[in-house]
Amino acid sequence: MRDTNTPDNFAIFDKEFQNKFTNWAYHTARRKQGGYSHNTVVATFSVLKIWLNGATEAGLITTKDYRKYPSKGEDVDNIALTVDEIEAIYRLNIPKLISEGVIDTKSTIEATRDLFIVGCWTGLRRADIARINEALFDLANNRLTIQTQKTNEKVIIPLHPFVCELYAKYHGRFPKLIDKSKANGQLQELGRLAKIDELTSRSSVRGGKIVTEHLMKYQRIGFHTGRRSFATNLYLQGAPTISIMKMTGHKTEQSFLKYIKVSKVEHSELMQKFFK
Repeated sequence: MRDTNTPDNFAIFDKEFQNKFTNWAYHTARRKQGGYSHNTVVATFSVLKIWLNGATEAGLITTKDYRKYPSKGEDVDNIALTVDEIEAIYRLNIPKLISEGVIDTKSTIEATRDLFIVGCWTGLRRADIARINEALFDLANNRLTIQTQKTNEKVIIPLHPFVCELYAKYHGRFPKLIDKSKANGQLQELGRLAKIDELTSRSSVRGGKIVTEHLMKYQRIGFHTGRRSFATNLYLQGAPTISIMKMTGHKTEQSFLKYIKVSKVEHSELMQKFFK
C-alpha cells in the first residue's frame, strides 16, 4: 500500500475505503493502460469481502462497512461466433497451410483449433475442456457426461457431429490444452485465416470512463467465445432455454439471457419463425 500511504491493518476497511481503492484503481494504478476495468475492481471487492467475512469471524475486525462494497459487475461486451464461422475454422486445412509456410511446422494450432471446436459444440468452460479426457463419451447414446470443475455439477451434453469426428480423430484421447494466452493467440490467428474479419466495436468501463475500441471480430476470439457461441447458436435455433441451461450450468434464466449474444434483428427473425 506504498502508493497511497495506507496503513497495513484492518482498520482501513471503513466507509471511505471503497472510494479510496476505486480512485487508486482507476487513476493511479496502471496509468499507461488507463487504469483497471470496472469489472476487475468489482471482482477485487468480491474477493475482499470473503476475506473480511473470515476476519470478522476470527474477531479481527468489528466494522460491517465492508459488506456494502460493490460485488456486481457490468455485462461484458463479448462476441459469439455463428454456425458458419465455427465451421469455417473447423474446415481450415491446417496441414496444407503448414506446407505452404503460412503456419509453422512446430505449431500446436491444430490441437488448439480442435479443442476450441469441442468447446463451441459442448459449451464447456476452458477448465473443463482442459480435462475433457475425464468425460464419459457414450457414443451409443450420442452424449457425453462430465462433472464440471467450477460448479461441481454433472452435465450431460449431446454429441455434435464435429465432436464425434474429433473424438474419432484422436482415438478417444484428446491432446493437452496449452496455456490460455498462447491458445487465445492461436484462436485469433485461426479466425483471421478463416476470414472472420467483420469490423466490430467493444466498449468497456476503464478508469471510470467508457472506452470504445474498434476491432476485427477475429481479434476478439478466445476460448470462452466457444461457450458463448454454443449457448447463442442453440438459442437462435429455437432450443428451449431450460435445456440449454442444463448443459451450460446457468442457474437462472436472467443470467443466461445476459450471457448469450443475440442482436435485435436476430430476436426479430427468431420470432418470425413462430408467426409462420
